Amino acid sequence: MKTFQQQFSELVAFLERNGLEFLIVGGVAVQHYGYSRATMDIDLMMVVPDDFAFVDKLRADGFSYYSISPMAIFAKKSDWTQRVDFIKVDAGTFSKLMAESVAVRVHDAEVRMPSLKHLIAMKFHAYRQGGARRIKDFNDIVWLSVLNDLDPERDLRDVALQYANEGVYGEVVKAIEATGGGK
Repeated sequence: MKTFQQQFSELVAFLERNGLEFLIVGGVAVQHYGYSRATMDIDLMMVVPDDFAFVDKLRADGFSYYSISPMAIFAKKSDWTQRVDFIKVDAGTFSKLMAESVAVRVHDAEVRMPSLKHLIAMKFHAYRQGGARRIKDFNDIVWLSVLNDLDPERDLRDVALQYANEGVYGEVVKAIEATGGGK
């Protein structure tokens, strides 16, 4: 099995060879902003105009497992431990996220990640959707806020109300205060 670094390098090379713009999101982005937690996949956000043409590119590059959903394409190579989640987004949203993204180095690759504000907005949105990931997204919001010294009122309230609701915002504030964080 290949290491995470080898897998990540191969993935970035595949994307660059195919001229595909992407943002690193999910656990790798959360780690970049200071919250170290385990991640079992590599999450990318990108525009995918044609699912089947994209899957053909994946197949041609040696991806043997893939699944298509309305929100994402999931893929993996047989010698990889990490699955890749290609999260699909419309061109307008991607353009906005890319315009405020940050360039970072992950292993030996120069990549882009959403701004901290946009990453937290994604986490609020995912939390509101519910499901099994709910606790992980909640913890990401709380710890990203604490570790980056964010003020809940100034830095989180508007984002929380736009992508979740007042109740979720209140839960997050209580959790931040329980850590001793918050301004």
